[in-house]
Amino acid sequence: MHGSSNGWPPEISLPGLTDFVIKINHVLLLSDPAQIADIKGALEQLHRIVCGDKRGIRHVVQKVVTTHTRTEQEATCPISPGLPLLQQTYILSTAIQVLISSQNIFGPAAIFGRVISRSDPSKHVGVFSALAGQPPAPARGQWGLDTYTTDVSGYPGLYLNIRTEGTTGDNWDRYHFVLLCQEVATWLEGQGSPSGAMRDFTRALDPAFLQHLTFQWFNAPAARVTARLTRQMMVQVLSTLTWIFNEKGARVLFFNLVNARVIFGGGSIQYSAAPHMLAHPMGGGVENNTHQTNHTRNYQVHES
Repeated sequence: MHGSSNGWPPEISLPGLTDFVIKINHVLLLSDPAQIADIKGALEQLHRIVCGDKRGIRHVVQKVVTTHTRTEQEATCPISPGLPLLQQTYILSTAIQVLISSQNIFGPAAIFGRVISRSDPSKHVGVFSALAGQPPAPARGQWGLDTYTTDVSGYPGLYLNIRTEGTTGDNWDRYHFVLLCQEVATWLEGQGSPSGAMRDFTRALDPAFLQHLTFQWFNAPAARVTARLTRQMMVQVLSTLTWIFNEKGARVLFFNLVNARVIFGGGSIQYSAAPHMLAHPMGGGVENNTHQTNHTRNYQVHES
């Protein structure tokens, strides 16, 4: 067995299955800690469900999407004339376990490869593929104190008084926080005239990301009489928050918007629920269902 330039060999044997090997077609090495954790978690998910589910329903394709880093790991379990389903499931499950343990030996990576039979090429065992994008750049600086005050660009005298909670998230958290600010700004711009008065609102990040990250705004009672906050002003507030996250990193925060000692109101960017895993079976030609399990990371499992 000869190693490749990326540290992974072109072929890996399966313990106890001398006729079957993993042929490595392509290796995408990973250095981002969150992506490394998500690829391992995705492989562990596939290990439990490859080729089917607990009800015995066959699924040819299993795909796990990790919602924190948008990393994907897929396993194809083709209908093979040369292999009973239980044997095929065992072989692919073993291969996935080998890929998991090999991360510690050859280096963290997203793997593209095939499981083949040396003696009988007609035994179509399975295929692995993965997707891992470029990690976001780190923040330019870092948070110092838990409180922070800054002006709002374009509106002299308008200030944000910010209080943060918890620790600074990773680069992917910052990406999600910035994305939420951008989505809320786009939504506000579609609500009517830029000079229109703001109302209380709550907006969540695109549900496809399953981050349970929300932006909330509440007008102050006094501000309804003494001050007028417009949509355009709120869009600029969101631009300021985007700058802060890119400069300092992602933190849950609460803020007041103040002008000449008048408080317009307050808002927050925070997680509305603890992260959890969602599994979405897409069916094996028999039925569809959805189940939910508490988990420390976010995953979507797609089966077909």
